[in-house]
Amino acid sequence: MNALFASAMLSAVAIFCFAWSMSAARVVLPFAVIAAGFGVFGASRIAATPQSGFAAWAFLFACACCGSGLNAIRNLFFRPIRWIHRFTIYSGYVATFAAMGAAALYLQVRAASNRMAAIALVAVYLVGSACIFLAKTFTARRAIKTMPGYQASAKTDDDGRGYW
Repeated sequence: MNALFASAMLSAVAIFCFAWSMSAARVVLPFAVIAAGFGVFGASRIAATPQSGFAAWAFLFACACCGSGLNAIRNLFFRPIRWIHRFTIYSGYVATFAAMGAAALYLQVRAASNRMAAIALVAVYLVGSACIFLAKTFTARRAIKTMPGYQASAKTDDDGRGYW
């Protein structure tokens, strides 16, 4: 649970760091994915027990967290600047899925009812999605104002050729 919580926090930090420094986000984001990997390992060990319950969901969310993190890294490191809003979206889903995995493990420990678990996990997802929308909007607006290459890159394809 701690690894998933750390992954969620590091992913959120990467989004906020990006607003001021792309290189800082490039340093923080891989650590979020590494923490998510530890979360996958921990959740898989718990999910293998006979009374796994919500731990199986935690394993699923941890795997989704790792996949989203790898996509965020790809968009941050290997894509043109116009893909930064996608970095924000995928990095936000790292935080959302990690929080959902940590919540599922917490619900496992507390022996929560299925109804309470469903409500809690849907609430975490809705709050995470709203935060992703706000972060993407903020990042795109900041990029338009502070990154001169962002507007120009939106008018070109990945090879730098113009669409028109």
